[in-house]
Amino acid sequence: MAESATKPPAGLRESVAAAVAALSADGLAVLPTETVYGIAFGARSPAAAGRMRAIQKPGTVFPKTWHAASVGEVLRVVARRSPLQVRAIRRLLPGPIRLAVELGADLGPALQRLDLPAGIIDDGMTVFTRVPDNELCRAVLSQVRGPVVMQRLADVNLAGVGSLTPEVIDRARALGIEAVVNDGPARYGQPSTPVRLTLDGGYTIEGEGAWSAAKVRARIERSVVFVCTGNTCRSPMAEAIARDLLSVRESPGPGLKRVPVRVASAGVAAGVGDAMTPEAATALRALGVDAGRHRARSLTREMLEDADRVWAMTASHARAAASIVPPGVKIELLDPGGNDIPDPIGAAQAVYLSTARRLRELIARRLAELEIDEGAEP
Repeated sequence: MAESATKPPAGLRESVAAAVAALSADGLAVLPTETVYGIAFGARSPAAAGRMRAIQKPGTVFPKTWHAASVGEVLRVVARRSPLQVRAIRRLLPGPIRLAVELGADLGPALQRLDLPAGIIDDGMTVFTRVPDNELCRAVLSQVRGPVVMQRLADVNLAGVGSLTPEVIDRARALGIEAVVNDGPARYGQPSTPVRLTLDGGYTIEGEGAWSAAKVRARIERSVVFVCTGNTCRSPMAEAIARDLLSVRESPGPGLKRVPVRVASAGVAAGVGDAMTPEAATALRALGVDAGRHRARSLTREMLEDADRVWAMTASHARAAASIVPPGVKIELLDPGGNDIPDPIGAAQAVYLSTARRLRELIARRLAELEIDEGAEP
């Protein structure tokens, strides 16, 4: 997803400028996001916060959600060290996600970075934030000095959710809201998915929203695909070995968690449903690795597009994989030295065992590379 805000279209520049002016003072503005429309105010303005409290429905309480203009600003303020949480922030934002970032003793320094008093975007332990994936919204946020917070239109009895009707706009004006930026129907038209980054360095998905829990997990986790010809020897051995190596990874330290890695394998000319060869299963058992109940499957475009890394056994496998996806998917030989891993099919058991040992050595090196860049930009 593109993060930088672009220049708003000519027809909307006036409303964007009005919103920037309002939020830079003590005003309020209705802004679009990709999820729903919201009411925004400058978080450093006690007067604006007071105005927001005055028009919201009884029982609606602070804290509100800090809507940051960029992912970099969120990373700077919350200053997370856990590789899993850094990757979550980078993979989920900008997007339809509301992060609840548990900070504990780090809350004070985070609020100081934003020059905010307590209780505006926090509950005493947790900061609430998101980065909208809407260009007009970020165009406004990027021009306002200081953090901007937003809340739902429903909190002030405005019926608009994913779009603005003339009646909603008139009602907003009647409430004294100085600016309205109308970007038409929102992409999702439903609330953000709530995700909590926990003090132990992990995360929890606290409900459904614009993105399903399954999609959130798939965005955060790394995905590795091993590719060979028939998916009965080399790539299923690699898949089993990788799972075994990942199962014994040590913790990176207190309050830190590694990025989960999903592992799969496929063949460029697989007989779908074929079992792993007995020789491959025997070689895995000799290494103390559970072969599982493997069934061959064909390599698909979807598998490749969802993968962080695709590790092919040979150059021909890499070319075959590259031929079914657009440029940009990272397809590499499993051997960093650029050497092919020969097919052991039909060879003696000793060749299978030698192949399995070589796979284990190469996969350990590749997984170590993943750990080095855990949390790095995808």
